[in-house]
Amino acid sequence: MRFVAVWPPKEHRGDHSRAMFIVTQLQVEVRHVQGLLHVVHHRAHDRGSDHHRRRAAAAGDDLGEGRHAHRARGHNHLRRRAPRRLPHAHRPQRHPHRHRRCRTVHLRSTRPLTPKPRDAICGGQRAASEQWRALGFVDEPDYAEAARECAALVACLQAHGVEVLQLPPAPDLTNMDSLYVYDPVFMTSSGAIILRMGKEKRRGEPAALKQFLVDNKVPILGEITGDGTLEGGDICWLDSKTVAVGLTYRSNIEGVSQVTKILSGVGISVFPVQLPHYKGSADLLHLLSCISILAPHVAIVHKPLLPVCFLQEMQRRGFKLIDCPPEEFGTSGCNVEALSPSKCLLLQNNVRTQQVLAQNGFDVHTFKGDELCIKGCAGPTCTIQPLLRT
Repeated sequence: MRFVAVWPPKEHRGDHSRAMFIVTQLQVEVRHVQGLLHVVHHRAHDRGSDHHRRRAAAAGDDLGEGRHAHRARGHNHLRRRAPRRLPHAHRPQRHPHRHRRCRTVHLRSTRPLTPKPRDAICGGQRAASEQWRALGFVDEPDYAEAARECAALVACLQAHGVEVLQLPPAPDLTNMDSLYVYDPVFMTSSGAIILRMGKEKRRGEPAALKQFLVDNKVPILGEITGDGTLEGGDICWLDSKTVAVGLTYRSNIEGVSQVTKILSGVGISVFPVQLPHYKGSADLLHLLSCISILAPHVAIVHKPLLPVCFLQEMQRRGFKLIDCPPEEFGTSGCNVEALSPSKCLLLQNNVRTQQVLAQNGFDVHTFKGDELCIKGCAGPTCTIQPLLRT
């Protein structure tokens, strides 16, 4: 099943706009909807009120910013229905980058979405058995359990007021690594930047997501081409006008140079961050392996792998830096998804990290991700891609 989730509150735009786009490669049946695209909208604040429905009908949507962490990873043929459309350009004279919400299926608390796993990760358990070693997973994922974990993750997000979409399959362009959809595309309030993966086995993913975005009238701001490589896991929003971009084995100088040029055209500056060799090119260290933005000017970090100049820049900007317990860094303890500026989501095995976040005033939520995340050296934010916000 491939899902997209959006955290909508307008009051948290700017420094900490949080829009989420969940994608996994587990095919599902969602009530009576099968196939290409399923949209479920759930207001975070007055979920059933006519007031919010009228505002949603009258207002436009912004494309959003988001973040990711620890690892970039990576169908059965279903009967398809025509996809519901994503928002398109609306009222350019007032809001040139807003998009009108198109028709959605409204989810209310009395009718929760309950996904039922049908098919497998890019071809089922057989595909998982064939692919996991070549793609660098630490062990073979169990499909049935991964499907249950993904369903629990989606249910948790919906419970906090998210919008859920299902993406069309692209078997010729994706593999099991495509579970971790943050990396192929970077979203801004001006449109999507199509990235070029540093990992060769993932080179087809940007084209798959680009086609989905184009089909649904989402603007394309730019694209990384030629010898440039850049993965979303190396891009971190510091505020609405600044991103930090990691130089790693997956993201090179040419890729950073290209994205700097693209973003400068919409008034966004880039702060380059050189990351260490760590365990080498065969392993993976993204910038967002070491930092998750939790709220405006609050982040959880793994300081031993972050350069001094970057930590100093964060402190100069007034960030409160929460140290990730070092014993849980290897199990994606630093990979934390912000549900709101006071709520966060992480893997349930990272008990010490949960305690640290709770001590810092966060309402902590967890889910089991042993098959979906841990075996791919990933966490919740790896399966979440910013698409739009309301």
